[in-house]
Amino acid sequence: MPYVVDGNNLIGQSREQNLKDPHARVRLIRELAEFCRQRNTSLTVVFDGDYDPMMPGRDVRLGHLRVLFSGRGREADTLILGILASSEDPAGVTVVTSDRSLAGKVRHARGRTLRSHQFRQLLRNLQIAPAGSDDIRLTDAEVADWLDYFSKGDRPPEGGSE
Repeated sequence: MPYVVDGNNLIGQSREQNLKDPHARVRLIRELAEFCRQRNTSLTVVFDGDYDPMMPGRDVRLGHLRVLFSGRGREADTLILGILASSEDPAGVTVVTSDRSLAGKVRHARGRTLRSHQFRQLLRNLQIAPAGSDDIRLTDAEVADWLDYFSKGDRPPEGGSE
């Protein structure tokens, strides 16, 4: 079952992370990559705004994890609903958000929802803990994902595709 995560909402609803932390998005990406590895599932995380300078673009794939940034003047909710609308099986997609408006639209489109605190508990149950504020080094698995990404000659151009 694929997941689509409202990234800023998950960070904002977290006791462990803070949207004011400039490395919060990278930390969340690390957690989600580990979630994908442990559950052997695909996941797309969508963040509001411009892409993080620590990322190579606004649409990046790392194994089963896809990281999207909505861009300036565009909301993540719009991208999330677009992903759901283009899915062959919306009922098989779980959108992680605590945004009531977005959750209602997801359910109207036949998608499933999971509240951010419930997903955070799932991460805890899998023993996936957020990195400490001074620990943003890449793990060996993350290095392997990045090497795989950059070794492919057919990746999308800077800025990615939608």
